Amino acid sequence: MAKIMIVFDTETTGLTKAGVIDLSEQPTIIEFAAIKLHDKTLKEKSRIDFLVNPKQSLEPIITKITGITNDELVNEPTFGEKYSELYDFFLGETIWVAHNIQFDFSLMKFDLQRIGKEFSFPYPKQYICTSEGTKHLSGKRFKLNDLHKLATGKPIENAHRAINDVEALVACIKWLRKEHDFI
Repeated sequence: MAKIMIVFDTETTGLTKAGVIDLSEQPTIIEFAAIKLHDKTLKEKSRIDFLVNPKQSLEPIITKITGITNDELVNEPTFGEKYSELYDFFLGETIWVAHNIQFDFSLMKFDLQRIGKEFSFPYPKQYICTSEGTKHLSGKRFKLNDLHKLATGKPIENAHRAINDVEALVACIKWLRKEHDFI
């Protein structure tokens, strides 16, 4: 029976901090995107893409990297207000894929902890990290843009926007399956 894989990405207020750090000091999601693919055919089933109001101002470097501004986020829903939609999107699915999944998973976990839903979210059971899973191709971890260039010959258009990065990762997954029997 075919399963569904969720390919996802987040844009955030910053990088995670190491060690035992108070949750209030960890970054939060400002944009989330995901595409559901049939695991056998890699055909798209559905997608989700939204901005999130982090209830804090973005550092200028985040706006420079993502192009997302404080003005764009001020009237957007909070992560908690998007919880039901995310829950429904993930419910019943078994595989999730991200480029550097540990980072994106950590951000999901932080924001779920903030709203008291860390233990009630329907996390997929199988994780696939394309950053870790492609190290054998070059002996090092690829940045998503470099993997995309290898897979397609082109850089990612509007990189560091969640849906663009997810679409780029889907192209990489298709190439990895065809050329390297991965995923």
